[in-house]
Amino acid sequence: MKQKLCLARCLLNEPKLLIMDEPASGLDPRSRYEFRQIMRKLHEKGNTILISSHILADLAEICTDICIIDDGRIVLSGRIDEIESGMTMAGSISIRSGSRQQELIDILRKDKLVESISYNEGTVRINYSGSREDAALLLKTIIDHDIPVYSFNTDSDDLESLFMKITS
Repeated sequence: MKQKLCLARCLLNEPKLLIMDEPASGLDPRSRYEFRQIMRKLHEKGNTILISSHILADLAEICTDICIIDDGRIVLSGRIDEIESGMTMAGSISIRSGSRQQELIDILRKDKLVESISYNEGTVRINYSGSREDAALLLKTIIDHDIPVYSFNTDSDDLESLFMKITS
């Protein structure tokens, strides 16, 4: 409740600049969701918001730019969409495509970023080493071959795992 009260007090005067340290700390899931919605609305109004937080999943959802500091020095900064699109996925992708798995597997074998392919109970799973943009292009290629895609799920790096990699 103290966190909610502090946020409400900050917003009373409709500031153009907000500087917040761990604003979502201690908030329940509903309050964190509402906090993110408020931050989006403030951003749409043109407000500048500077947030210091360890809840990286929240930051990935609401921030346009990030700066990761490790041991007092900046180790990564930039637009979050550019950073995320350039992140190497180094993960797996699960694809469900109905009855045309063999055609799907043939397409996947041609992609140089596919490291391995397995099939289990209607799901093709690949280990993939490309960027998120590469994965999007792979999905487009599959669709361009008229293979229906029921799901395309990536189990890839997120902002938190990127943080762990660059600060290890």
